[in-house]
Amino acid sequence: HMAEHWGLASVIRDAVTAATLDEIPDVAAELAGHETQKELAKYEPQISKMRSAATRAQNASELVDASKAVAELARACGDCHIAAGAKPTEPEEPLPPGESETKAHMLRHDWAARELWIGLALPSDEHWARGAAALDEAPLEKGQFFEEWEVTESLLGLDKALHEMRPKLAAAATRDERVELYGQLIANCAACHHATAKGPVD
Repeated sequence: HMAEHWGLASVIRDAVTAATLDEIPDVAAELAGHETQKELAKYEPQISKMRSAATRAQNASELVDASKAVAELARACGDCHIAAGAKPTEPEEPLPPGESETKAHMLRHDWAARELWIGLALPSDEHWARGAAALDEAPLEKGQFFEEWEVTESLLGLDKALHEMRPKLAAAATRDERVELYGQLIANCAACHHATAKGPVD
């Protein structure tokens, strides 16, 4: 049951990150409609927060609102694990190489966002720290993006703003701080993907 929650929440996260809001309502409705199993009844407060976050994602018409809902989903997962004394783990994946400068840069963004999600949702300070550290590099210059992309000042600003978040992400110690920052980061990713009409780089 918990694995199903995790899977559905991850689908919502990926859809928001890719700026494909139309893919969210059905999955979010399924997660929001999950009934609490008898053996998990004592965790109803945390599961209720998960449902509420899923409903917010389902009803979101703006990427910023959907991103905040995803951050709250991650918090709800982590809060339930804390309440249950559970110690779930996720495999440590190496930072994947890219075939071009742009691709490698974007893959590091994606890897960082995944680590930060895990950091909130397990929760794990180690994963969170790795995610923040992965952004410790210079943003791309205009001539470093894929040639077929229309590189605007807005797009350059989104990449720069993402990397400027690193010190705040690294310093964030409370769950409230991390939820706020993670929501901002995902909104940034989604805005870039929307602007380029491209999803995350494979």
